[in-house]
Amino acid sequence: MELRHLRTFVTLCETLHFRQAAARLGLTQPALSHHLAQLEEHLGVRLLDRSRRHVEVTEAGATFLVSAREALARLELGEQEARRVGRTVGNRLRFGYLEYVNLNFVARALRRLADEAPEVQVESVEMYPSQVLSALSQRTIDVGMTFHPVKALTLASRRVVSGRWVVVLPARHPLARRDEVPLSALADERLILFARKLNPPTYDWFMQQCRASGFVPTIAFHTTQAVLGPTLVAERVGVFLVGSYVLRELPRGVVQRPLSGFDTRLEFALAWRADDRSPALRTFLQLARPDESVQRRRPP
Repeated sequence: MELRHLRTFVTLCETLHFRQAAARLGLTQPALSHHLAQLEEHLGVRLLDRSRRHVEVTEAGATFLVSAREALARLELGEQEARRVGRTVGNRLRFGYLEYVNLNFVARALRRLADEAPEVQVESVEMYPSQVLSALSQRTIDVGMTFHPVKALTLASRRVVSGRWVVVLPARHPLARRDEVPLSALADERLILFARKLNPPTYDWFMQQCRASGFVPTIAFHTTQAVLGPTLVAERVGVFLVGSYVLRELPRGVVQRPLSGFDTRLEFALAWRADDRSPALRTFLQLARPDESVQRRRPP
């Protein structure tokens, strides 16, 4: 039994006229009769009683008509859903990104994308930078923010962030007089740091840098919102360790100073599959360009 047999049978039931049904389906009458004969042979029952002047649906035919109509309706809905999903997938962009990083150019790119290409649907996938390369390989995301440089041959990338680790502290703090603050100078300070659950690999790496500098850090507060860190500093809760690119404004009486004593560079890149030619990705990459002047600005 094929779909053409179901369509032939339903159309015959609706018209009760072989010539009209054949015209509606774009078939010859012999072809129409052949379809019906094949269906009846498959089911082993007579579906229509027909004479030269009259066509009537049998009791078995009326029963089968209900199922045939339901099957064709489900098929039509399935076709519509498949087309909708196909259009959506073609315009969907899955972006692997750690929101805590809070990069201004990302929000700007998403806003431009909504204005200039509203058909593109961006799905944000929260993940650590260290997870992005495997997610791209597994095709669970289309583009992601990861550490620069990206050395995978199957991926393309663009550096979008150049920063360094800084410490945010009260302007009258003795360490604020320095151009750079050695990490070891924070041995007696109460530290404010991002919550480990946000990025365990980087958190553990930073703890190791502290130990390598000769001290076990005293954590006063773990935050999941970077903007809260400077406020806590202003309230004398502790000093805040963060990437220089995260903070745009500081409260009055609070300053940031570069850290030293370890590799303080922080560089991130957008990475994507080199063979990906999707219009959604191309549009996003055209719009996702950071402000170079902001990236090079020296912390106050």
